[in-house]
Amino acid sequence: MRFLLLFIFWVPLISCSSSEGFLGYGTDPQKIRTYTSTPVFSADETVYWVFQLKSLPSPNLFGVKLERNELGWLRIETVSLMADQEFKVISSQYPPMKPGLYKITIFHNQEILSTSMFRLVAATQGLY
Repeated sequence: MRFLLLFIFWVPLISCSSSEGFLGYGTDPQKIRTYTSTPVFSADETVYWVFQLKSLPSPNLFGVKLERNELGWLRIETVSLMADQEFKVISSQYPPMKPGLYKITIFHNQEILSTSMFRLVAATQGLY
């Protein structure tokens, strides 16, 4: 819960934003931030993300799709999440995954609210 509060009150915005809200990432749940370019993380770390909604639509149920770019976008998972009504956020985490380019799409009632990408690199490759 503390990482949600940090995200809500510290949002250096722009590239991970949409007209519906702001998406932030991090490998430390207490240090979530937005990025002006595609963020790069180590593939052996958990990636945390938080989507701060500008307003809370009804019903309070959102879809989140994670895809990895291979020869095209390969769907890894699609889940339904409810937003925290007090703070207007949706959040989750992804355990260590194989290196590659990933895309998160957040939608509500079949309308895309936000799409953002992040890259995972092998630990031996290093972050650039």
